[in-house]
Amino acid sequence: MRLLRQMTVDPPNHHLKFPRISSSVSTQPTKTDAYPLIRDPKQTLLDALKRASKTQSNPHQSKLIHSLAIQSGLARDVRIANGLLILYTKHGADHLSLAQKLFDEISDRDTFTYTIMITAHARLGPPALGLRLLSRMLREEGGLRPNRFTLSAALKCCAALQDGERARQIHAWVLRNGVGDVVLGNSIMDSYAKCGWFGRARRVFDSMAGDARDAASWNIMMRACARGRDAAGAVGLFERSPVRDVVSWNTIISGRMRDGFDGDALGLLYRMAETGTGFNGFTFSMALTLVGGLGLVELGTQVHARMLRCVFECDLCLVNSLIDMYCKCGRLREAFVVFERARGSCSSLVLSSTMVAGLTQNGRFDEAFSLFSDMLRGGEVKPNQHMLTSVVSGCADSGTLGLCRQVHARIEKSVCERDVCLECALVDAYAKCGSLEDAHKVFVGASEHNVVLWGSTINAYALHGRGVEAVRLFEEMLRENVRPNEACFVAVLSACSHSGMVEEGRKYFKLMREECKVCASVEHYVCMVDLFGRAGRVEEAKEFICENGLAEVGVVWKALLFACQVRGDREMARWAYEQMVRIRADDDGAYVSFSNVLSSSGQWEEAAEVRALMRGRRVRKRWSWSWLELKEEMREFSGR
Repeated sequence: MRLLRQMTVDPPNHHLKFPRISSSVSTQPTKTDAYPLIRDPKQTLLDALKRASKTQSNPHQSKLIHSLAIQSGLARDVRIANGLLILYTKHGADHLSLAQKLFDEISDRDTFTYTIMITAHARLGPPALGLRLLSRMLREEGGLRPNRFTLSAALKCCAALQDGERARQIHAWVLRNGVGDVVLGNSIMDSYAKCGWFGRARRVFDSMAGDARDAASWNIMMRACARGRDAAGAVGLFERSPVRDVVSWNTIISGRMRDGFDGDALGLLYRMAETGTGFNGFTFSMALTLVGGLGLVELGTQVHARMLRCVFECDLCLVNSLIDMYCKCGRLREAFVVFERARGSCSSLVLSSTMVAGLTQNGRFDEAFSLFSDMLRGGEVKPNQHMLTSVVSGCADSGTLGLCRQVHARIEKSVCERDVCLECALVDAYAKCGSLEDAHKVFVGASEHNVVLWGSTINAYALHGRGVEAVRLFEEMLRENVRPNEACFVAVLSACSHSGMVEEGRKYFKLMREECKVCASVEHYVCMVDLFGRAGRVEEAKEFICENGLAEVGVVWKALLFACQVRGDREMARWAYEQMVRIRADDDGAYVSFSNVLSSSGQWEEAAEVRALMRGRRVRKRWSWSWLELKEEMREFSGR
């Protein structure tokens, strides 16, 4: 037998030994002639498979062992074949076809064989094939019986397909055959929850005896409540849970964050720290997102310090979250320190994208463009869609047309494919930089005209007061059978408002609610109030506010107040101002706008009283910034 080609022999015991499979074929002379007999080739292969499965083997090694099995006539032995299946499925989806071919050649498959393949399809896809294998297994001659691991893998396939009915059938089979245990019960719960069958998931949880539930059972049910928007149920389960591990805390905190209760999430984070529960990577990422959103930089630095103690500072995702947190808190110096330290050890592209986005969000456009340009000149990284979109958004906020064109030229030269988000950002940037012609060129040359791009282009025309062209584009979109979304209606209603097209605005608002079945949001209501107000039809605006139950929505009154400022309607402005201050006494826009209305009509004393009231209530006008490009340099201006 030529199996000895990749083996060495231990002369005293005449046992075959596989060398490190990762090594190349040995160049040393073999001792095949001296030791022609192999005591147990099957066990030798099994040992090699066992060692390879425990290490980071590569596809070449797996194929080598497979070829040895074929040469020795053992490739179809179920134990050898199962070991080979495990190796092939470890190498990812690209090698799943080899595993499937081997599976089809096995004549005497067992439960473990099917479990390996169903698990592989649950992990690598396609999940539908995993469920077909389960059906095939149950029909096999001899009636192979799936175990809990087989069924758990099949339930993961159901979850991936959102197939609650197949999950129910598997659940029924488990009940009929009495093979359930806590692990399988957890899998059934999780599958129901991921399929949206939250009631069934809860019934499975309630049917499990108290001592039959483990920490995973409580965590799965908490996640199910969170997915089903049952915040009270999730919190109740958390408080009742006898064992709270890090997953329990992560589940409840992330659920409160997702529901918008950041204050509750912060309180739970403090409680978690007090209990001494160790943070994992997800906890740190979640905590950084939370404190960044709340602007709590001091707490953010504490989380950072804890990360350093736990040796998480080299994790790319966490370093990225850390930079993002500091940027959102306005601490760009600290963000740069983290960025510079991590550039050598982490992916420069991801971190650079976050740093550029953070600079643009903080109005530091000059530095963002400088970093972007340095990266391109140095050849450090090739910009991705996220980075290019951030830079283009910075161009839009800065209003720098020349720079916007330079970035656009860089995008055109880039070999990366343009996506709709980048094209929308370009349309928006050109519109805000004052070049509607360039914005239209991007729209015409776009790779795909979907609803998002249509909406961005209509909004570009609305920004420039070109209501007629915006309406024409909207009608063209309808003729192309593109169904408008909320943003499209905001854009066209805004265009009608700025161009005084009252009847067209009425028509599209009715179309939105009655034909397109798009629920009106506050933005749509604001556009309609602004439409009536700018046209001088303030009584209709009042009637519209009352009919739609908007009396307690502050931004609606602000829109009417601004419209009255444009029209110079002092009495209606007074009424809108009073309503606005009643709802939001700390809104600086209400005081400033009404004061300007009074000043423009010569009511200087009353205007001064409004300003004095504003100061007395400790309401301060927000800072405003402007940027101007002079001799290829960005100049920043600020004021109240």
